[in-house]
Amino acid sequence: MTADLPDEERLRRELEMLADVRRRLSESEGMDFQIPTGAVDQVLDEYNAVRARDDEGGGQAPEEP
Repeated sequence: MTADLPDEERLRRELEMLADVRRRLSESEGMDFQIPTGAVDQVLDEYNAVRARDDEGGGQAPEEP
């Protein structure tokens, strides 16, 4: 499982898995097959926002209450 991996590594592996699923679906259903990406887009937007905040704040994420 990936639960014991650092968040960045876990995210990288999960995105690779999604890319593989998309590739397999495109191969079996054809290149015109549309796959909604809203959830993946949202995750990437949140991930990039956290990374930008970390970069601006010296690399430390804010503490949770």
